[in-house]
Amino acid sequence: MEEREISSLSNVINLPVLCTRGLVCFPHNEVNIDIARSKSIKAIEAARNKFSDLLFITSQIDPHVENPELKDLYAVGTICALKIIRKNDDGSLRAIILATKRAKIRNYYDSSTYTIAEVEVIESTSKDFEEEARLLKDLIKRIGDYKRSFSQSINNIILQRLNKGASSEEAVDLLAQLSNIPFDKKQELLEEVDNGERLKKLIAHLSRESLEVEIENEINKKVRDTIDKNQRDYLLREKLRVIKEELGDTPSKGDDVDNIRKLIEENPYPQYIKERVLDELSRFESMPPASSEAMVIRNYIDWVVRIPWYQKTEINYDINNVEEVLNNDHYGLEKIKERILEYLAVQALTKSNKAPILCFVGPPGVGKTSLAQSIARALNRKFVKIALKSDINGNTIPILIAIVTYWAINNYTTIGILFSNVFGIIFPFVLGGCLAFILNLPMTFFENKIFK
Repeated sequence: MEEREISSLSNVINLPVLCTRGLVCFPHNEVNIDIARSKSIKAIEAARNKFSDLLFITSQIDPHVENPELKDLYAVGTICALKIIRKNDDGSLRAIILATKRAKIRNYYDSSTYTIAEVEVIESTSKDFEEEARLLKDLIKRIGDYKRSFSQSINNIILQRLNKGASSEEAVDLLAQLSNIPFDKKQELLEEVDNGERLKKLIAHLSRESLEVEIENEINKKVRDTIDKNQRDYLLREKLRVIKEELGDTPSKGDDVDNIRKLIEENPYPQYIKERVLDELSRFESMPPASSEAMVIRNYIDWVVRIPWYQKTEINYDINNVEEVLNNDHYGLEKIKERILEYLAVQALTKSNKAPILCFVGPPGVGKTSLAQSIARALNRKFVKIALKSDINGNTIPILIAIVTYWAINNYTTIGILFSNVFGIIFPFVLGGCLAFILNLPMTFFENKIFK
């Protein structure tokens, strides 16, 4: 049927109905449709033989419904003319149709072969021609910005039609058909009768889609750049490793693993530590040397084997030696020295870790740190200083325990912990039966010089 004949149709007409799934046909567009359902094929045949190639196409609300009824269809669809029909080998059809006018279902007649609907043509309305013209001009000008929001490329013919004075109704129909906006939003555009509102909705949808595409492309670019950088770093690390091995600067991975395995087997590590380290070594051997996970496993293995699982230092509980060291290092302080000797004598006799903690309190320079140093030297033990710089209370005790544990492990045979810069309530703490001295005043020059 020619376009002039279509335009002369009456406002109400009976036509066979073709239901589509997820496809909205806008007027002024040629659309390819695949038809497989028997009822739809019968509707195509009826349109060609009885209705001058005309039919009414509308979309299903739920695309999963196999045999839709009136309640399953959108009331507003499009009157279309059949142009080309091809039959496929499996019996289905492929049709090229020309969508012409929007229409709304008034009555619905369902038969065993196909469905006929009485539809009424919908005419567009315009309220503000000046606003329409401004919106249309803005839309055409910004088509380049929206190009990523279209599922198909906008060919030169459509651009010429838009630039040569296409109406706002035609422009919306042409661009909405090609756009990637969601199906339900397309149906809203089809049902809207006011041209100004249709333009506003289309511009809003295209702007939103364009922004989403831009954000997605930016994220993809960052991901791609990160992957490229990781691949580049991996290749460079592999080359560097091979070069170093060729020069003999570093042992090969196999030699490195053998050395660690030999260390584990020849030393009296606890059995569960040996099993864990050997398992991690097996994982390490199966990984590329330059991978980040291999580096983490290697650092973990090094850290575990360096922990003093079996090494220990004996405390020298010679009270006479302690008294001699204290007297040589400090003049006076008789009561303090006496209390220190009592404390050590009790520990030497009981061999128990359960004991009160010595706490030295006083202004800077009175001998707190030097006394701690003398005790450590007399007992042949080492100290680690932890400057807390905060109050100790119920909330900070777990943090302090974690700090002490960390320092103890990293200093292997740490015997005493020297807490400094504690302002507030002091609490007692024992680390493995070793003396812990807690100071509540800022570190002096002497402390910074002696302690780590």
